Amino acid sequence: MKKFNYIIAVLVLIMASCSDDDAKGSVTVLADGEPINSLELISNQKVELTAILKCSQGNIVEDFTTAWTVSGSVGTFSNPTSSVTDFTALNGSATGHSITVDCDGIKKRIPLTISLFEISISFSGSNSIKMGETKEFTATAKLNEQDYSGTVEWGVVAGNISSLDGASFSPSTTQTGEPVTFTAPMDTGTLFITATINGMTVRTSFPINITL
Repeated sequence: MKKFNYIIAVLVLIMASCSDDDAKGSVTVLADGEPINSLELISNQKVELTAILKCSQGNIVEDFTTAWTVSGSVGTFSNPTSSVTDFTALNGSATGHSITVDCDGIKKRIPLTISLFEISISFSGSNSIKMGETKEFTATAKLNEQDYSGTVEWGVVAGNISSLDGASFSPSTTQTGEPVTFTAPMDTGTLFITATINGMTVRTSFPINITL
């Protein structure tokens, strides 16, 4: 009985695979793991694209050649000849474009729209703060040149400062247009304030100086 079950399992496996004689059927594209037929991104956004090729029987083809292209040079691929690649949108906006993937001669076209998304960080006064003292920062955003409302996640990255110990934000998140209070670390040097909105992160255009 065990031998019979083993033979049946092998037969099922063979029937479920694609032979060399099977015609290639269709291409499915995933964006960050989800099937898509179109793609909407914001400027500078990165997304992982995956091409899945199936034969006419509907089974997945394991080994095939891949070529990714995008019209109008509105973005770049990390590996345009791999079935899995990162695509990064340009810094700007674009409509009427598309991404095309060619898998062994079977093509899939994905209409692409890129919206211009801009984040600005502002503050009043000089760009110097004494150790342990506070300063307010505000982040605003625009989507296609229109005011955008969303949650701001605040952060800090070191410039030439040795330690960020003591650096903090109150609160750690705000809404766009609302001020956040930053407490400087207990060290001297330069750092940058960062704001993340809708997955996009920017930092102050020039360093913040922490002084004695």
